[in-house]
Amino acid sequence: EEDSAPYAASLLNYYFEQLNIKEVNKQVIFDAFVFGMGVCKIGYATQFGTDIEDEDLDKEREKKKKQGILEVLGLRKPKEEEPKENIDLNEFITSENPYVIWVSPFDFFIDPAANSIHNARYCGQKTTKILKLVKENPNYSNTKLLKGTNITEGITKDLPETEIDNFKTIDLYEIHYKTDKGIRILVLAKDGSEYKALYHEDSIYEMDGFQYELLAFNKHNH
Repeated sequence: EEDSAPYAASLLNYYFEQLNIKEVNKQVIFDAFVFGMGVCKIGYATQFGTDIEDEDLDKEREKKKKQGILEVLGLRKPKEEEPKENIDLNEFITSENPYVIWVSPFDFFIDPAANSIHNARYCGQKTTKILKLVKENPNYSNTKLLKGTNITEGITKDLPETEIDNFKTIDLYEIHYKTDKGIRILVLAKDGSEYKALYHEDSIYEMDGFQYELLAFNKHNH
């Protein structure tokens, strides 16, 4: 409706600034000029992590709404706002917020049989994570025996066993693929020569396409 247009514009402008979308766009455009393809990822971060379904989200929102009414009526003392949880060590990914982040085209992969993101059967990206954070992620399974890669052996030799995982990294492959019922997401950890599945669930988004957006100035369909 016409009356809601100013509110929608204000909301979009707020997130445009809050999520640093202007800088993300610059990076994507630079990649498209220099490498022929720019990539970004869009989504929503819940309190359980990036793109993880929050089954109690509606209950939590209703609870906060009631608390707000009681505070307005003076029947409840205002609660001090807690700092937003940092989901993925990225200052632009915070819980209960949308996000738009740049993805390096060198870390992005796509179905080689496809000539665009629209008819690709799968796509995804590679990320390098701190081993300890992967093991502490409650959404991942099969993490206990992960060894990771020790990139600083000279430093870690004198550290206690419990601290070594802070200095190890592991490569994760987040794969989004199409099924008859929608998009599914598979996360694999490359541990040495082995690949171990840490996460395999339906996407929480009701959408036909992928979360990744590609920019190419000369679309040739090859």
